[in-house]
Amino acid sequence: MTASELLGRATIGSARTSSPMSSAAGIGAAPAASGPGMLRRPMAVRRPAGAIGGAGAGLSGMRQARPVRGPSSSTDSSRPGSSMRTTTPAAQSMAGQLARMSAEELENIPPILDCDFRAKEQRARRDMAVNPHGTPKWAMLSDSRIRADLEGQLREQMALHFNPLIHKLLFSNGHYRDRDFLGGLTTMEEVITITSLSQQRFGLPLHSESPDEDSLANRCIANIDLLLKYVSLRMHDGSTHTMLKSFDLLEHLIRIIEEAQRHDHQQSFSWSDYEVQAVVPALICRLGDAKEAVRARSRRLLTQLITHLYPTTKLFIMLLEHGVQNRSNSRIRQEALDSLCFLIRERTAGLGLNAVCSHPDRAIPLIVKCIADRDSNVRAAALNAMVAMGEQLPGGAEELWRYSGKMDPKERVMLEEKLKRSSIGLGLAPGSSFETAVQRPGSRIGMGQSAGARVRAPQY
Repeated sequence: MTASELLGRATIGSARTSSPMSSAAGIGAAPAASGPGMLRRPMAVRRPAGAIGGAGAGLSGMRQARPVRGPSSSTDSSRPGSSMRTTTPAAQSMAGQLARMSAEELENIPPILDCDFRAKEQRARRDMAVNPHGTPKWAMLSDSRIRADLEGQLREQMALHFNPLIHKLLFSNGHYRDRDFLGGLTTMEEVITITSLSQQRFGLPLHSESPDEDSLANRCIANIDLLLKYVSLRMHDGSTHTMLKSFDLLEHLIRIIEEAQRHDHQQSFSWSDYEVQAVVPALICRLGDAKEAVRARSRRLLTQLITHLYPTTKLFIMLLEHGVQNRSNSRIRQEALDSLCFLIRERTAGLGLNAVCSHPDRAIPLIVKCIADRDSNVRAAALNAMVAMGEQLPGGAEELWRYSGKMDPKERVMLEEKLKRSSIGLGLAPGSSFETAVQRPGSRIGMGQSAGARVRAPQY
């Protein structure tokens, strides 16, 4: 007997006398190659228990092993801000069906899969319970670690309610992720803006006459919080094109909600505090962008569009908290003060300052601090806002000085000079227009005061 045959028999004997645990590898173990002149493989390739085995599984087995996953059950739900399992059996069944579909079949599925308002209520209760009185986490997206954590949670939440093809584009991690972001946002925008596209492509109407009927608009409203959070994430990207496309999608979402309100007058679609806190801090942060196009879009959304869905008094407070009190960017302070001035002049509708500011005694001291700002643009914006508030106060300049509190002599003189050139310094009634009342610099108008009359600040 040759040496090679002896070596082959020894190999076969060692394989037969191996431990039971190694022979229990089951499906994943590779057959031992033995025979005359051949050596057995040094190690068998084992697969994890529960894996889909066999070479016959093929591509279909890979699809079954890769379902659309929702919030992970291994996440610690006791940790603040962690995502908890809210997957329903219907959502699991839908995920299984989508996992077995090809890319061609998924293209005929609407981008938003369901109209589950209860899921949105659960997300709202969970997020508001994490930090009920402090700064919400979605207002701290400037921190890269917090933004990465929130993006991971949002990816898991949106996987349950959005088409996998759209979801893959919206959360792309490849080298061309900016292009994928832009493609996903463009697809969402086209679906909700082209009226006939949803009906022709998906067999789903854009709007429905009854709130009980399924429509793409109802699906958008049921998942509006997820869309607002995603738009906030993209506003902190470096790509200007992605940012502007996010503004486009946000404007179309506001319009589709207003259109749904026209179809159903009995139901209110106003935004809640939970939904506004997801997007307004990011818009205020974009007020400090270096590009005028981005700042202009942010101003328009804050002062002209969001006010249709959210009380102006609450928006006024958010501009004070996240804009006027911002210490990192002087341009944000300036733009926030200009936005406050616009709201005071354009949104009061003859009802006085209480229509936009419910607590002027708290807001005016915050604006007064900006008069001493190092940036001259911030100082000018603060003086304009003070004049606008004084014009709407019932007590006029006297009430304005009373709310202002103690001021340095330099800032007090600056405010005096500004008031002297305004309608308050000319003795006009609060709320009257300076342009229509003033005829010439030396005329005596209103209560008989001369054009050069000064409003003296009280001495403290």
